[in-house]
Amino acid sequence: MTKHQIKQAIKPSIQNVPMPKIARGVVLFSLNKLFFTLFILFLLPFSSFSQASSEADKFQQYLAKEFNTPPIKKKIWLLADTKTTVADILGHPYKQMRVSYWIDPAQPSKSVWLLHKIGKERYIDVAITIDNNTIQKLRILAFRESRGWEVKLPFFTKQFDQNKLTEDLKLTNRVDNISGATLSWHAVTKLARMALYLDSKRTDRPKVQ
Repeated sequence: MTKHQIKQAIKPSIQNVPMPKIARGVVLFSLNKLFFTLFILFLLPFSSFSQASSEADKFQQYLAKEFNTPPIKKKIWLLADTKTTVADILGHPYKQMRVSYWIDPAQPSKSVWLLHKIGKERYIDVAITIDNNTIQKLRILAFRESRGWEVKLPFFTKQFDQNKLTEDLKLTNRVDNISGATLSWHAVTKLARMALYLDSKRTDRPKVQ
């Protein structure tokens, strides 16, 4: 039964109930509001699925640009000291026990990471390419905050290029803050440090001579 059919079935029964015209109007208005709310709730899952698909497509496009052949997805487990260090970098415990990354076995020094962190209230998705312990590229794939969107712009993300990790887990090159986007700046910078640190813990990376 469609929304229109349901309304038509209920409407006569409401009209047959003795009540003042104003009261009847209030009831009909409430029913219309209820149907509208239910209709929106019905559409929400499809909207979320569409958004998730779009974000996944963006990452697949990113991978296609970074690798000449389809990469292999691998995982690194966050155990003991590794998990503690990641928490120190982020400033809070990291809930997941493992993190995914992508490599081309023919070019094992290069890896791509897709990491997420809340800026102020919502998650920021960041793709990071690392080669020989150095960030080659950083891109914001999804930004959901109401403020701080400037971190998506090239003038900001390019500051991460050629950055490495110091012994005290800081970036070797300065990344300037953006007025009005401090929380987003913090989030992206911490994810860059996290990616560099985890890349250094990969067991499949070539040994430095």
